[in-house]
Amino acid sequence: MLSGSPKFVKYEDGEIVHVDRIEESGRIIRPPFAEEYSYEPYDFASIEELKSYKEKAQAETVDSLYDRAKSIVTKYNDQDDYKLTLLSADIIWSYFQDKFSTTHYLAIIGDNGSGKSTVGDTFETVGYRAVNMTDPSAANLFRILGTLEPGQCTLIADEAEKIDQSPEIMSTLKTGYQFKSKVAKVNMNSGKQEFFYTYCLKMIIAERSPSETRAKGVLDRTLIFNSYNGSPTYDIKEVLKPAGDPRRQSLLDELNDFRKLMLIYRLIHFEDSIQDIDIGIEGRQKELCKPLLQLFHNSRPLKEIQAALQIFLNAKNSRKSNSVEAALHPIIVNLISRNGKEIYAGQIWDSTRTNIPGTFDEKKQNEFQTYDYGTLYRNTITNIICDKFGAERRHRKEGTVLIFDPEKLVRVGRLYNLETRIQTKIGNGGEGGDGSEGSRKDTPLSISQSSGNGEGSIENRQVVTTAQNMNKEEEIGIITPSGVQKLHEISTSTSGSSSLVDCFWPNDHPQYPVEPSQPSPPSPKEEAVSDAGNVAGAAPVGTTRSIYRVRPDSDIFACKNCRMRDDIWFMEKHQCRDSKK
Repeated sequence: MLSGSPKFVKYEDGEIVHVDRIEESGRIIRPPFAEEYSYEPYDFASIEELKSYKEKAQAETVDSLYDRAKSIVTKYNDQDDYKLTLLSADIIWSYFQDKFSTTHYLAIIGDNGSGKSTVGDTFETVGYRAVNMTDPSAANLFRILGTLEPGQCTLIADEAEKIDQSPEIMSTLKTGYQFKSKVAKVNMNSGKQEFFYTYCLKMIIAERSPSETRAKGVLDRTLIFNSYNGSPTYDIKEVLKPAGDPRRQSLLDELNDFRKLMLIYRLIHFEDSIQDIDIGIEGRQKELCKPLLQLFHNSRPLKEIQAALQIFLNAKNSRKSNSVEAALHPIIVNLISRNGKEIYAGQIWDSTRTNIPGTFDEKKQNEFQTYDYGTLYRNTITNIICDKFGAERRHRKEGTVLIFDPEKLVRVGRLYNLETRIQTKIGNGGEGGDGSEGSRKDTPLSISQSSGNGEGSIENRQVVTTAQNMNKEEEIGIITPSGVQKLHEISTSTSGSSSLVDCFWPNDHPQYPVEPSQPSPPSPKEEAVSDAGNVAGAAPVGTTRSIYRVRPDSDIFACKNCRMRDDIWFMEKHQCRDSKK
């Protein structure tokens, strides 16, 4: 708004100019009137004031703007410093979000009175075209995002506890982290199909995190910001309505001045090139962090921002490592290490109930009430394993069998419990930060990767998996290109990561005969059991020697003395009807 009239402003030939409309082939775009704005308009009293901000913006740098943003954020929010660091950096970055291919989301989670809404109010006041909506619907989001250009506003969804219940909002959020994403909708008034851009920085404010089940894809794109009750220096709600108080009016003028300055700084520097950098991480985590680190590359606050992102990534990885998939992965590895690549679905279900804490009702054989993941169902577990772990399902006479590819299981294991360290370098291999500052030393690792021929390594790639969520002594498995084997020794360092110490594969079990062969001679282990009598949890005396494999290619075993049939681990401990034979 310029002197009360809506205008477009642009930077042209070194000058700030204004126009009444933008003419393109096929359309004419006009600026909205004051009552049409979904956000607080940028309001300049005169053309002289508008041009005065050009000199101010030219004197600023990313460093100085970050300092001003951090000062403003700190005045109105009493939260952990690394959270205020990310919030300050995001305010600056929001003005250049349409120069980057991806963005992260922020989720501000806290109870009543924790200051979560104040975080949103602060961002709304100084962020780029920040639109603050309470309990938004999908239609609200589409209308705000529009069909003209991506990244033209910042969305703040307050009181957003229900967004995970709307499939349309979920699809918008899942696609809206990358620049060119669109969602097609039919205009019910014209009957025409319209394509809405979904990309922009988004902030979700709620009393609880979105459901892991319904919003897993959204949470994977989100950095969680937990807010807590504090005592900020000033109340931003009072500052936004100063009521004639000189001190509050001075603070409001500071906010408005910074917001106008950022708009003109965007115009002047929007065409500046952005240095490509290597931050040492890949995939989703790179998409979340790299754009912000690119904007602040070679700036003074880079290490501070990098350290803050490291803490958020560690928290994100910790949540991912506590997912049901992360709990199932070591169970699958251990079963494969014992039984080979083909595992019966019933074996996986039994191991899940044994190794994940929870309660089981014998009357509901296909349900398991876990303490951490809610109710798990037998068919759900099988579907998760097939979809996420790449298992191939086969139906056989004895039951459903899942066939695993060890190489795929290695790749899946990388998704869970992996420590991620940001190391910023120039894209072509130049020097950068070492990524160690701000890294969390206490991040629990369930999967560690090693390579080369140094101590504790073997040839070819390997992944060591420990079952941290098991409520019993873990079995450790190792995956190699040739398959999964049982690992003999693991030592755990003080940092919580697992390291390979000694790797060999003892034959813990006798070679069982196949029907109708005679039982094989007893192994030393069997002789010891027979001589010492039954030990706790061991099979009854003589039972092991009565077990045989039903077919050479089967993982099902049977007993010569009774009609029991199951996997080897059950059969070794089953109560045989005639254990004395």
